[in-house]
Order: sequence, then structure tokens, then C-alpha cells
Amino acid sequence: MRTHRNLRIGNLIQEELSKLLLEECNFEGALVTIIEVKVDEDLALATIKLGILPERRAAEVLLRIEKVRKELQFKLGRTMSIRPMPQIRFEMAKEE
Repeated sequence: MRTHRNLRIGNLIQEELSKLLLEECNFEGALVTIIEVKVDEDLALATIKLGILPERRAAEVLLRIEKVRKELQFKLGRTMSIRPMPQIRFEMAKEE
């Protein structure tokens, strides 16, 4: 069960990471949206589900994000004042 604190932290990560992606990454010809952020109960891991259009560019964009993941993690930790700062992991959102 997700607690209120986990939901708040997830929302904060989503907001701040959206700003970072917009400022730091250039996804020419692709639209990247953070669909959902799930934070584990122990605050060790945050899973970020991404929506990427067009879908044919999804693998390329996800690879590019993974290359800068540690830098995004560092900047996110400096921006947010929460301890412990969850490790971030990116994955594609499942189609429903």
C-alpha cells in the first residue's frame, strides 16, 4: 500500500524531473511525458513510467535517458531536500 508520504514524494519527483528533462534533454522529434512515479515503501527506489511518442523512437529515447540517469539523479537530489533520496529507474508505460 502506498502511503501519503510516498505519494507526495512521487508527485514531487514527477514535478522536478519534468523540469529537468525539459531543461537538460533534447528529444528532437519525440514527445516524452512522465505518466506516473511509484516510490517504494522504504523510499529506496522510484520507478518512473514514461510515455514516448512516436513509439518507434521509444527505444532510442529511453536509451538516451538511461545515459544521463545518474546526472538526473544527482540534480534531483540537489533540488529536493528529502532523505533518503530514492534511486530513479525509468521504464515505458504499458498501453491500456
